Formats: sequence, C-alpha cells, structure tokens
Amino acid sequence: LIIVASAAFLGTLVVPIVEMFSNVSQPANNTETPDNTAAYEQLQQKATGYEEVLKREPNNPKALNELAKTRYQMYQLTKSDEDLKKWSIP
Repeated sequence: LIIVASAAFLGTLVVPIVEMFSNVSQPANNTETPDNTAAYEQLQQKATGYEEVLKREPNNPKALNELAKTRYQMYQLTKSDEDLKKWSIP
C-alpha cells in the first residue's frame, strides 16, 4: 500500500515536469507587435512635427533637442547624433 501511494505521489510530480520539457514553445521572432508599430508611428509623427518647426526656425534649441530625443527612441542614432551636434553649436 505504501509503495502504491508513493508511486502515485511521484507520478503526479513527474507528469507536469515531463510536459514542461516536452512542450517547450519557441519564442516568437516577430518583434513588431501592434503596440510597437503604433508607438513607432507616434514617434515618426513627433519627429515630423519637430522637423516642420526646424524648417521655420532652424536654430530652435527646444525642437532640435526634442528631435534628437525622438530619433534616439526610434534607434536612428546617426541622425540623433547630428541633431545633438547642431543643438550644441552656438
């Protein structure tokens, strides 16, 4: 009776462990989720707005700074660096 009870107890522990290793799901490689896409589009709109301001006022430090930050968030690091250099030059 003790052997049967022990086997039943161990069986309940083994089954979930085996299922955990046999049903390992592969992580999705799709990093473009709707939330990411919407956030990126919002950043693009912000960048376009700052670019419009800079067409009217090329030396506007606030617009240059915000455009640099926005491009940094969009991983456009080269453009962001260029904007920061323009902003820091008197």
